Amino acid sequence: MARPKYGPDPHPATRLDPVTRKVLYINLDFEVPGLGNLRRHFGWHNPDWLVEQHIRDLRYASFGYANYVVAEKIVVNDFARFPINKDGFRYDLDSYLATLRTWTHIESGEVFPDVLIDYYAMFDEFNVLERVR
Repeated sequence: MARPKYGPDPHPATRLDPVTRKVLYINLDFEVPGLGNLRRHFGWHNPDWLVEQHIRDLRYASFGYANYVVAEKIVVNDFARFPINKDGFRYDLDSYLATLRTWTHIESGEVFPDVLIDYYAMFDEFNVLERVR
């Protein structure tokens, strides 16, 4: 499949020097007794591949200016470390599986639970600011 053309290549005299930025990648990838890996069980896309493709697409769309490198990857596979939601709720295995089984996807108009994560709390839990420093 051909990648989209984002416009004419910038003139060499106006092209900016490429920049490289490091990325911290947090992957919620749970193993469940009797089901195995939830991502594989439910047929979800491989997050490592998605991150690689996103980095590649950003480089391509920026004409080589934006170059990202995964500096650190955190894999969360224990429900005790599942991120806290904005309302203070934290899923455990049973509540997460129940939500997955009853969520009716786009047709329902509901927001899937993982978009309700309190990202400030998650940054604190995984010491993101300290890692950046």
